[in-house]
Amino acid sequence: MITTGLLLKKRIAKVFDVFYVSDIVLSLLNFTLNNNYVRIINYHNILKKNVSNFETHVKWYKDHFEDCDYEKLENFLQKKYCFKNKPGIMITFDDGFAGNYYNAYPILQKHGFTGYYFVSTGLVGQNGYMDSMQLKEMISSKHVVGCHTYNHHRIDANDDKETLSNEIFQAKLDLETMLDNKIDFFCWVGGEEKTYTRAAAALVRNCGYKYALMTNSEPVRNYSDPLQMQRTNINDDWDLSLVKFQLSGIIDLKYKNKCK
Repeated sequence: MITTGLLLKKRIAKVFDVFYVSDIVLSLLNFTLNNNYVRIINYHNILKKNVSNFETHVKWYKDHFEDCDYEKLENFLQKKYCFKNKPGIMITFDDGFAGNYYNAYPILQKHGFTGYYFVSTGLVGQNGYMDSMQLKEMISSKHVVGCHTYNHHRIDANDDKETLSNEIFQAKLDLETMLDNKIDFFCWVGGEEKTYTRAAAALVRNCGYKYALMTNSEPVRNYSDPLQMQRTNINDDWDLSLVKFQLSGIIDLKYKNKCK
């Protein structure tokens, strides 16, 4: 279902694309930040019917961004690596849908991009979701798997300590055991302000995660808090004009106060 707001944004994006507004604004953003930033984007499921459209997105990313793999991200945040010719990009996928393995993973492999897959531990291997062998295969190809809570739980201020421990800490431990691989990334579910609680944030910081991702569109700089890195949402069926609009920096203004 297309909301009125999304329909309006699509129309604006098309007009902007005709007059190269999104391209110009992106160029200004790159100039202002000296290309030295990382844009993190997040998809959810990549459907088979949208594979061609998704590949169009990826080809555009390849022309305008540099793949930011795990090593580059780590060095970038330690000020040991600079993005010079093009800003970095991290392509992430939430929820662990099987379409991310069958449809997204081959496209990323083909074009030399790293995929970051955030899975809910309790959903691994369930109908419609990736299983542990598929996740291990992607890890062996230098892709990254992170934790997206245990039961795809939207954190709430009323969550007790046991719930938070299960969704954040135990989910990490069980996923590491399942995949025989260290899990350094936590990805929040939802994105509403009320889901980012202080108790949950403290647990994320204290239970061994190195990075945590949110969804309040903003470029990641080399001084950004690694446990509060923001992402920009993209859907697999969007026209390229809307993708350009989302990543130009214009949409960041909408989330500026929310980030604070």
